Amino acid sequence: MVCHVAERTRRARGLGRVIVATDDARIRDAVVPTGVEVAMTRADHPTGTDRLAEAAAQLKLEDKAIVVNVQGDEPLLEPALIREVAEELRAHKIRVAVVCPGSVHTEFGPHSGKNPERMLQPDDVAHVVEMLVTQAPQSFASEVVLRPTLKP
Repeated sequence: MVCHVAERTRRARGLGRVIVATDDARIRDAVVPTGVEVAMTRADHPTGTDRLAEAAAQLKLEDKAIVVNVQGDEPLLEPALIREVAEELRAHKIRVAVVCPGSVHTEFGPHSGKNPERMLQPDDVAHVVEMLVTQAPQSFASEVVLRPTLKP
């Protein structure tokens, strides 16, 4: 599945690199023959975001680098969504984002069987991003988790 997700990510126009960050040699061994870069990380990361931070440090990314964290268990993620996220990040000078579209009701993915009332709407996500981009310069948000609430 990771190879499939990496290949779909490569289809997103305008990306410089696609890198799989993993602590599992089996994943590395499966991904390397596809031509996708692999960053081996420690196994003790509590989240994928922590793993991403280690990989970014290993890769010595430039300060202006835009990083879109695509989770390996999102096989239906549309390349167009990845491109759009990267363009939005670049426009607002945001450097890192995690793409998990399964809980956002958009045209980019199948939502069969999911109740739109129990999903985030694109405006919900836009509102949080706007809040982050306009926050006071002396403040810092290290991580933001936006999840749908269970509506009655």
